[in-house]
Amino acid sequence: MKRSSLSFFTALLASALLLPSCVRDVVLDAGENVQVAVECVMSNDSIQKLYLSFTKGVSREEAEPLTEAVPTLIDLTESKTVGQFVKGKEENLWTLDYSAVPEHHYRLEVQVPGYELIWAEDIMPRRIKVTTVDPRKIAPGKYASQFKGHIYKFDEDFSSSLWIHGIDMEFEDWLVRTGPIAGEIFTDLQNVDNFNVTGEKYVPEIKLIVESYGKFTGIHTIYPDLKGAMKHDRFLRVNGGRYDELFLLSCNFSIWKDHAYYARPMIFMSVSDAYDDYLKTALMMDKVKESSDMSTLYLRDNLPSNIHGGIGIFGGKVQWDLDCGWRITYVPVEEYSKYGIDPETHKYIED
Repeated sequence: MKRSSLSFFTALLASALLLPSCVRDVVLDAGENVQVAVECVMSNDSIQKLYLSFTKGVSREEAEPLTEAVPTLIDLTESKTVGQFVKGKEENLWTLDYSAVPEHHYRLEVQVPGYELIWAEDIMPRRIKVTTVDPRKIAPGKYASQFKGHIYKFDEDFSSSLWIHGIDMEFEDWLVRTGPIAGEIFTDLQNVDNFNVTGEKYVPEIKLIVESYGKFTGIHTIYPDLKGAMKHDRFLRVNGGRYDELFLLSCNFSIWKDHAYYARPMIFMSVSDAYDDYLKTALMMDKVKESSDMSTLYLRDNLPSNIHGGIGIFGGKVQWDLDCGWRITYVPVEEYSKYGIDPETHKYIED
């Protein structure tokens, strides 16, 4: 994949909550050689979105609007034209009523007056089989618990990348399931890319010290099995998984302090190879700005691009959400040493 030197660039990363994408104007300094910027990440939504714009020449105060184009989506797997994108009301936006088919090979062609044919190809990813398991119903061991919570399980072997992040929604938004991206995420999965670790480790929060007849008998604590897990900045990039593999996920959900027993959405996203490379590079450059729908990435330069005859990204993603419940565990005093808890203070001993 080629790379484009850009001052600022935007890419689409819509959330699994079916929020409308929010892509801001692309203003790129590309000298006097004005290029066409193309942004299209196919999804399992019923409407596909394409953003087209011109880059800004050095001598111009702002980029010229791109109003004339013929963008066409072609399904190479079925050897047929899916349809043409139609200009929307929003500036730079073009839409197509269509839901991309998993594992189909697509080609995007964009005809702009005065430019040679602009095109790109990519394969739409499929949804990875991930489920939740009730810890009260599994065999005794690390993941079993007498309290309700959420354990995750892969129901297939896979080698592609799987992205995960949490939504730190407010209690009153429970039904609509919206909110900002949780700032940190951690897991006991071993096959995780560490490109965005924060350098800090998770220390479980103690919610309640249990006392009986004037004697301390134990504590209630959140995710004790994740103690010492490395914290990742907002996202996990999982590099494949195994069938029947169990794992834990949690985030620093700020609102657990007030409404602990309400689950939060954990967002899973399968991505195409082109979009995977694009997204990881963006995050490594640490230019992702937080927004409620995660849709805008501001980048500096050297961003991967698979657009021939222009710059930008043509990729694919499949998103869905699973609940992340509050995994509270009772730890009796006699098991303090197992979890690294000080018997005098009833607090975790930090590594």
